[in-house]
Amino acid sequence: MSRNKRKRGRGPAFAASCSIALLILIVGCYEPKEGCLDISASNFDVSADDPCPDCCTYPKLSLEVLHRVVLQDPDTTLKFSYDSLYVIPAVPDVEVRFQRVRFYLSGLKLQRGGESFGVTDSLDLRVPGVGTDSVTIAVENNFALLDRDLPQARTLGVFRENGQFDGLRFQIGLPPAIRSADPASAPASHPLRVQADSLLWEDGTGYLAGKIVFFRDTLPGTDSTVVRLLEPVEVVLPLAEPVFLDEGFDVAVTLQIDYLRCFEGIDLETADPEAIAAALVNNLPNAFSIVDIASD
Repeated sequence: MSRNKRKRGRGPAFAASCSIALLILIVGCYEPKEGCLDISASNFDVSADDPCPDCCTYPKLSLEVLHRVVLQDPDTTLKFSYDSLYVIPAVPDVEVRFQRVRFYLSGLKLQRGGESFGVTDSLDLRVPGVGTDSVTIAVENNFALLDRDLPQARTLGVFRENGQFDGLRFQIGLPPAIRSADPASAPASHPLRVQADSLLWEDGTGYLAGKIVFFRDTLPGTDSTVVRLLEPVEVVLPLAEPVFLDEGFDVAVTLQIDYLRCFEGIDLETADPEAIAAALVNNLPNAFSIVDIASD
């Protein structure tokens, strides 16, 4: 009788046991991934297991304004320039040259069915209080400074709405509550900080809605005419077709301002600055148009 024993094979039960052990080892070594789990955030991470602390970033609302002159005959659109002579339709025999046209824009909001949606950012500003004391108030941080010589694209703030929109609204000028705010309380690079030329802020008056400086006569040595716009002007622009903005994407608004429409019907040869300012209040809402609203 042979003394060699017969070897036994390792059957299916053994293989299954090894697989289970390996799976347990893999699971034990896996570290859950942290990431942004807010689906409305720009950096939403579908592969994350656990929410990360304060890591979510949200879509931004940006604004770009195109400064243009639209001619009717022939139908031509030109860039607005401070070096050019322009003929206002009301006085076709008079040429004017603009030295400076600057406005504040505030409270840009997209609209849907009568509701308005703006940015969620806030800004602390100091305003006059009782007596000589000042108080700090929080306002929606939604401001831009419009001038063809300034950078035309500006990020306004976080915008967390999505879906279909049918128009937008904004003000040329600032809300009455902050027109007397201390410019030094705004951040250094903010539009409300007093600029080097202090064009839209005056002692005793505060912030202006806008200022226009132009020459009625193009001869050398001619004095300029200065028009100050004090009160804010509401602008509401409906969309020809509703636009759908995707969740989690930045929103870019592009507007156009036609400077000839700003001064439409105004006799710039003879009208005094107060009359021009009053006419601008009526003309400004018609001088703006929507070029594009898109999510990116």
